[in-house]
Amino acid sequence: MACARAQLLLPTHLLLLCLLAMADIPAARRPGCATRCGDIDVPYPFGLDPQCAIHDLFVLNCTTVGRTTKLFLDTLEVIKISAADGKIWVKNWISRQCYNETSNKLEEPFIAWMNLTGSPFMFSAEDNKVINIGCTSFAALLSDSYIIGCLSTCNQGHNTPKNGSCSGAGCCQADLPRGVMSYHGFFNPNYNNSQNRGTPCNYVALMEAKSFHFSTTYLTTPASFDISKARARVVMDWAITRNTCEEAKIDKSTPYACRSNNSNCVFKEVGYGCRCSSGYTGNPYIIDGCTEPGQYFV
Repeated sequence: MACARAQLLLPTHLLLLCLLAMADIPAARRPGCATRCGDIDVPYPFGLDPQCAIHDLFVLNCTTVGRTTKLFLDTLEVIKISAADGKIWVKNWISRQCYNETSNKLEEPFIAWMNLTGSPFMFSAEDNKVINIGCTSFAALLSDSYIIGCLSTCNQGHNTPKNGSCSGAGCCQADLPRGVMSYHGFFNPNYNNSQNRGTPCNYVALMEAKSFHFSTTYLTTPASFDISKARARVVMDWAITRNTCEEAKIDKSTPYACRSNNSNCVFKEVGYGCRCSSGYTGNPYIIDGCTEPGQYFV
């Protein structure tokens, strides 16, 4: 009997027990399973129904409200999935701290957080950076093991913010260490915009580096970077289970996931996944999914 859909916030020991309890996990996508949600491809091992995903933690929810269709992993809105690279792109909230120029008071900050502990997902160190925006902002992301942040200022003359630049003038960035599974935003209250009229807010978020382009309007017009509208694009690595490649091949509780010929098992901090062999492209999780460039199977 398959275990009930687990939440990303489950404690590690409960999540592992859930995974071990699943005995009827499909070894490959079954006929008739949907492969798209709106304009987003849903490649196996993910699926929109329990029988269409490799296990419960890869079941996604396709929701249509009015004319808008969105894809969700638990409560996270999904933008894109790559089976070939073992990555998933989601939207997440941005932490914000603002100084109210009317009341002359520092408002209660909005703190965003995410916890992937125990799940088959992990923040990608190669794709994401910690981005801090503000004219007097010392902000960071706090995890169990790290404090990751930087100082952003807007001194006139030698440190003037420029569109597209995130090197300390109005915007700074810090590398994400490998293995981070959870975080929450943090603002040092001694660094705020009370003395910077016209630039009331500071922001900090984990973002996909290549999709972020700094604009000076983020400093002067909070509405252009409104917390209720703007979301950070975050890239997460994923694995099938926490097993190593050797363990995955002999573990009888979960079918071995590398189904295609010309596919190999790869191990990352979060667990094992599959890749097409050198010279082949496609989806290594389905039969005949890895093809030579130029070959296509219907």
